[in-house]
Amino acid sequence: MDQLNGKIHKVIEEIVGEAQRVHETLDLLTTELLQAWRCYHIVNEIQQAYANKRINCVYYLLVTTRVSCEKSVVLILTNLLSENKRYKTANVIYLLRAFESLACKAMKFTGVIDPKSVADVSRTSALTLRMLDQSLLQHVSQDKERLEALEPVIEKLKSYRNTVVAHLDRKLVNDPVSLLSVPPLHRDEIEAAFDFLFGLIRRYSWYLGYEVWFQNHSKSLAEDFEYLVSLIEEDDRRPVTS
Repeated sequence: MDQLNGKIHKVIEEIVGEAQRVHETLDLLTTELLQAWRCYHIVNEIQQAYANKRINCVYYLLVTTRVSCEKSVVLILTNLLSENKRYKTANVIYLLRAFESLACKAMKFTGVIDPKSVADVSRTSALTLRMLDQSLLQHVSQDKERLEALEPVIEKLKSYRNTVVAHLDRKLVNDPVSLLSVPPLHRDEIEAAFDFLFGLIRRYSWYLGYEVWFQNHSKSLAEDFEYLVSLIEEDDRRPVTS
């Protein structure tokens, strides 16, 4: 029995160590996702402000900002949703494999590990018990299917990235119209990619013992942009002095 308990404790410590590395990966992906989400909102705020004729100045500043943000959204989403065959990159595919590995390790001891003995391993009880939750493997399987369903969107993102964002296709020099051959990315496709990533991060952060909230980021950004536009509108109302 002592030998079994020792083995169990060793496996628990392995799970916790691996989970910590996965935690760091999830933090990195979350940071990148939030950056893309902020850029996406900046693009929408700028377009809406112009459409509503609230801005008729600082054109070059805002157009440059919008184009840079559009490129950032494409680049970050592509990096998060796809693998790079040449480099070992952090992305959701790697993340799902890591959680699958953790779940398989933990499942070997389902029904054998005593929660009280788990609690004896310093500060890791909640984390380890969540790794033992049988829903983890089910979620990994479901998210692999969701990722596969997003493949058409991912291919469009790759095409944009490879043509005009990360690289400049030589065809654009002599035939700029060739850009029109790149399949267009629609708002609902971009938002479907964001929805998948937000859901995935919320799900797996729970298994690591914490929760991520995104709503405040969107609200704060909208408030910041509204403040900026109000200053521009106020300046426009000032009488011109000679």
